[in-house]
Amino acid sequence: MRDKMSNNCRILYVSYNGLLEEIVPSQVVPYLRELTKRGYRFTLLTFEKKEKLNAVGKNGVKKLKNELKQIGVDWHWLRYHKRAPLFATSFDVLVGTVYVLFLVITGKIDIIHARSIVPAAMSLVAKLFGAKFIFDTRGLLAEEYVGGGHWKEGELKYRIVKFFEKFCLKLADTIVVLTQQHYKYLLNLSWLKNKSRDLPIEVIPCCVDLSRFRYDFPRANMIKGKENMQDNFIFTYLGKIGKHYMFKEMIDFVKDALGILPNAKFMILTQSDKQMVLDIASNNDIDHSKLIIKKPTFDEIPSLVSTASAGIFFINPYKKFGSSPIKLGEFLSCGIPVIINSGIGDTEGLVKENRVGAVVGGFDKTSYTSAFCELLGLMKEGESLSKRCRKTVEDHLSLDLGVRKYSSVYERVQGCTP
Repeated sequence: MRDKMSNNCRILYVSYNGLLEEIVPSQVVPYLRELTKRGYRFTLLTFEKKEKLNAVGKNGVKKLKNELKQIGVDWHWLRYHKRAPLFATSFDVLVGTVYVLFLVITGKIDIIHARSIVPAAMSLVAKLFGAKFIFDTRGLLAEEYVGGGHWKEGELKYRIVKFFEKFCLKLADTIVVLTQQHYKYLLNLSWLKNKSRDLPIEVIPCCVDLSRFRYDFPRANMIKGKENMQDNFIFTYLGKIGKHYMFKEMIDFVKDALGILPNAKFMILTQSDKQMVLDIASNNDIDHSKLIIKKPTFDEIPSLVSTASAGIFFINPYKKFGSSPIKLGEFLSCGIPVIINSGIGDTEGLVKENRVGAVVGGFDKTSYTSAFCELLGLMKEGESLSKRCRKTVEDHLSLDLGVRKYSSVYERVQGCTP
């Protein structure tokens, strides 16, 4: 390893999500772009799904690699495997470990930044070669799979993840969490405390590129005209439809709101199957004419979000204190207030303290009506509310804030300065 105080700090960023999916372009690349401007040098390792690779083709992959090279990021990728999940992930960890070691040795890496537990597991061995290790937890993976109905607490997969999570937390040179709630949880773990040093934890929520997500008035009006929804109150959901996301309860909320505002519509921006969305709506007796379902491209999302009257998302709250929903900042940065449920990371406190939306206390008609009436009261403030939404992101969830925090983490871990 080069001298730890050397400039041009070399960082290997490892993500089990692929660059060809939505998360990495939204929640990894913007950080790397801004951090390279500060002088940090990144190698990015991702795991790509076969169907995504086939969709863009070799030329598309080459184009993406060149685009990242233009901003100073050297992109490498491995195949993601999903058949027989436990064995597939174990195989990916094994192959990933070998490749991480190759990149650390050949690239003279100073720091490995592992995004979530699987990349962390494959990065640990690199500490033997002098690289520092940042465990960017992204919440509690095992508990979230239980809450989403995919796993059962205590089964083999759950116990394996918890074992590696504990191991990674103990060996990390710095731990990054998304919420203050997760930070407090870690502080209370007796086995994690080390009397020889302060517990190295940094809270960095999911942040938003304010230059990308902003209220696009002309574009929003054009879309509203095209969709014939100029006079409608538009609830908007952005993201996947699955067990983690309580879509049935969102449908129920919109149904209840229709009793107050009959002109309301529900716009769903998702990559999930359209028929599945329609089936859930039919099963819950909501007229399909009240739905607008779109499968937006990455570039279309900000403009479509700008057409919303209110963003809505309900997430299964089972042990979700470590969660920081990306969609919260994306709505607010466009000046759009939100309707959320309680028990999700720091979101309830942020929404209530800044008066940028309403929090549903329970999944019943009384709670829905109360929250919607509260939201309508806030919306009477008009432009003042929109500005407050935007200001909340500037103060708490901006990309610039996240970049500054990550830069300070790198500097603290190894004295790496740009």
